[in-house]
Order: sequence, then C-alpha cells, then structure tokens
Amino acid sequence: MATKYARNQILYAGSGTSPGAVAEGRGFKITKSTDLLEDTSWGDSSKSYQVGLSDFKGALTKWYDTAAFVLEDAAKAGTQLKFYWYPDRATATDYWYWTGYVVSMTQGGDIGAMIEESYDIVADNVTAPTHIHP
Repeated sequence: MATKYARNQILYAGSGTSPGAVAEGRGFKITKSTDLLEDTSWGDSSKSYQVGLSDFKGALTKWYDTAAFVLEDAAKAGTQLKFYWYPDRATATDYWYWTGYVVSMTQGGDIGAMIEESYDIVADNVTAPTHIHP
C-alpha cells in the first residue's frame, strides 16, 4: 500500500454539472462518524449498542483569493454544492464525492501574515458520501 503526500490533493466544489477546483487550498480533511446508541438493559451481562445515524464532515483551509467566492457565497446563501475530493490529483480512480452545504466560514489574518479562510462542510442526505477507489 502506497502512502500519499497531501500537497497533491485537490477539492472541487460547485453547484453546476462541472464543479471547479478550489483555488489556493492548503488543507482538507474529512471525518465520517456513526452514532452508537447504548441499549443495555436489566439482565444484560455486558453493554449492548445499536448503530445510529451517520455523519460526514469536511474541513478546508485555504488562502484568501480575490477571484474565488464559490464557497463564501454558498455559506452565505445556504446553497447546496457538489464536492469531489481527490487525495492525489494524479490518480483519477481514487476520490470521494457527495453533496452538501458550507455551514461555517472564517476569514482573517494577523499583520504580517496572509489572509486565511477556513470552511466547514457537511454532507446532506441527497448524495451520500461515496469513496470510489481501485
């Protein structure tokens, strides 16, 4: 199994049929979790659980770009977007795709530093997050 260097990743986002590459990206991470509900009751010899609902989130960091406002506009308007994340842009057969919303946005920076942006992305239940891989 080969490891991957994060500098080659790329995220595409947009509302149309051909989402565009996110400009000035610096980092992207996804988190998938599932609720685990305890249902232990009297007489059980150990704890027992039921699987609950799944959740899928993404966290993006990027530099501010004066020509790239797709994510900012989606955060302000509550627009659903399509997302495609490639851990390595050179490997077209290994990617995640889903639909979701930009639920929070942060912009700013300190004197002597670049303006930064960060976005939190949450998948919806329209197109469940899917990992295509070899």
